[in-house]
Parts: sequence; C-alpha cells; structure tokens
Amino acid sequence: MWSARVKSASLLNTPSSSRRVVPRPRGFRGRKLRRWVNRIHLWAAVIGSVPALLLCLTGLILVFESELQAFEERAYTSVTSIGEPLGIAELVHRVETAVGEPATYLALPPSPESAALLRTADRTYHFVNPYNGEILNSDKRPAIIMGAVRVFHTSFFAGEFGTWVGVVSSCFLVALCGTGCFLFLKRRLQLSSFYRVRWSPINRRHYDLHAVVGFATAIPIALIALSGALIGLGATWQDLIKYLTNTEFMKRPVLESGVDRSDWDFDYAEVMARVEATAPKGMFIHSIIYPSAPKRPIYFRLLYDWAQRPASWAFVDPRNGEVMEFHHHWDYPSGHLIHRLNRGFHSGELYGNIMRWIWFALMVVPFVLAYTGYRQWRPKRHKPKPKLNKT
Repeated sequence: MWSARVKSASLLNTPSSSRRVVPRPRGFRGRKLRRWVNRIHLWAAVIGSVPALLLCLTGLILVFESELQAFEERAYTSVTSIGEPLGIAELVHRVETAVGEPATYLALPPSPESAALLRTADRTYHFVNPYNGEILNSDKRPAIIMGAVRVFHTSFFAGEFGTWVGVVSSCFLVALCGTGCFLFLKRRLQLSSFYRVRWSPINRRHYDLHAVVGFATAIPIALIALSGALIGLGATWQDLIKYLTNTEFMKRPVLESGVDRSDWDFDYAEVMARVEATAPKGMFIHSIIYPSAPKRPIYFRLLYDWAQRPASWAFVDPRNGEVMEFHHHWDYPSGHLIHRLNRGFHSGELYGNIMRWIWFALMVVPFVLAYTGYRQWRPKRHKPKPKLNKT
C-alpha cells in the first residue's frame, strides 16, 4: 500500500517530457470508427425502416403493375370478337357524341378480345367495345386499387410532404446499405464468410443471415433507392440533369398556326401505315394522344412490346396527315435519356420480365433484414432462475 502511494507521488512529480507514453492498443482507431458506423447503421434503421419498408411493399406490388391493373379491370376489358372492328375515326366519333367531350387519349386494344381505352377532356376513362363503339365502363380512376397503391408509393397520401418523406427514407436506405457493407468487410475477411450461414445457435443464424444477405444485395437495393429518391426530387432532378449534361430535354414540334378539330383532314389507316413504315422494325402503335392546344400535333406512341419500354414518338400534322418528326428512343438528348433510363431502372422495366422478377426478389430482402436485425438488436430476455427449495 505504502509503495503504491510513493510510486504515484513520484509519477506526479516527474516532468511531462520525461514520462513514458503508453501506446494505445493496436487497432484502437479502427474500433472507434466501427463503433460510430455501427451507431449510424442502428439509428438509420430505427428512424427510416418503417417508411422504407412501406416503400418496398408498394414497390413489390408495382413491379407487376400492368398485369395487376389488367386483372383488376378484367370485368370490362374483355370483349367478344365479332367481324371487323370499327375504324379509329368512327370509334372516337361515337364516344365523343355519347359523352359530349373531345377525346384526348386513345389506347388501342392489345388483342382482338380486348377493349379500347379512351380518355376525354374531363379526365374520364372509357372502356369501349372496338366492334360496335359501346361504352363498357366509365370512371375517373379505372384501376382504383392499383392507383391507390401508386399514390401511396409516391406520396404516402400526403402530397408533397409525403414525397419528401419518401425521398428521405430512400436516403436512409442508401445509408443502411453503405454502413452495412462497411461493417461486413471490417470483420469478415475469409472467403467462406461471404456465403456461409451457421444455423445454430439461433442468434448466430440471425447474425449470419443479416450479414450475408445484406451484403449480397446492398448495391442493387441502394441503386433502386437512389433512383427512387431522384425521381421524387422531380423538377430539381431534371434541372440537375440539364446542368450536368448541358442539354435540354427533347422538344416537341409546334404547328405554325392553330388548327381546329373540324379542320382535320387525314385518314387514320394511311397515317398509321406511314408511321409504322417510318418506325424501326418490330415497333407498333400503342396509343394516340390528341392535342390539347390548337398548335400541337397528334402524337403516336410506338413500342416494342406492351411493357411500354422503350417508346418512340411520331408527330403528325392533323391538317394533312404528314409525319412532321419522328423521335427514336435512341436519339433522345443525353439529359432526357438519363431521366428515362432512371425511371425504367427504378420500375424494373428496362430489361423486360427477367429484371422485374429480380426486382421483386430484391423488394422482399429488406423485410428479411429488418427481422434479423431486430432479433439482434432487441434486449435479451433473461429467464428467471428457478428458486431452490430450502431444506
């Protein structure tokens, strides 16, 4: 006891320059950095996990939006094929006469047993029998369930505030992926640790599943979340693209003078044949967009398949049916192309059904990570020790 006091007193009286500096343990800074990254990973999960999981759930549904929407609308989209269908001009004229509103959009039927979809100026959608012009159903929102899912995915039913919540949640998801990869690489250096999952004990199973599955899917999930955040930024993202690429989005042609619908003079069959002859091989006319202003041409949208990616546009002069311009999807300016590629990548429609199935599987992964992460984070419940009977 006395020797310890003397040693401490002599150490206090020793000049600081002659004191022996005790080095920090090896790897001290690495452990401190890992501790901070672990805290960021934890709090990012606590704050952003709930809205991010809701985005994944709705995104999982929207991956197959076209098929689910067709299933929802199946009651009034199926027709019986009887003879030859009506011409487009006659079909549009019958609907406009029955409704009393001009047409603004017409989606051609994808098959002989399918109805045509026509939208009028009052934003009402009409499913029309292409063989007799009968209106099968009219609604402001033809696919109520899928429309609600889409609105919830983009804004949480909260308008612009909900859109920003989605953007911030996507950023939290990107942070989770980045910090998770750092924590994984900081500890697992053996090759087998990248794929090995030990199934017992149960705590080790949750840890290995969380680490292996999370690291394997971190990059694609982060890219999907980042693309969604950029889409949520809207006009800000488009302005940023224009600034970085120093290009403008593709501009639509404008007529020299205004044209009333009564002055339209062209034959749909001839115009459609001319447009398809100008289009690349394999493309077909998917829909027609009618001008909302007097100086606008008629837009013909052409696709390779019904997945609606990618699209080319033909602009037709309604006065004589001549093709004014044809915008191929590969001719888009770089800024416009980046914007469209970002949307196609986020929706999984960029490379067809294979990519959509991969995106579907990736949207399930965050639920697995949330469960395994919670099982590691939750406080352990200690079983009470059995009381010993005193004898």
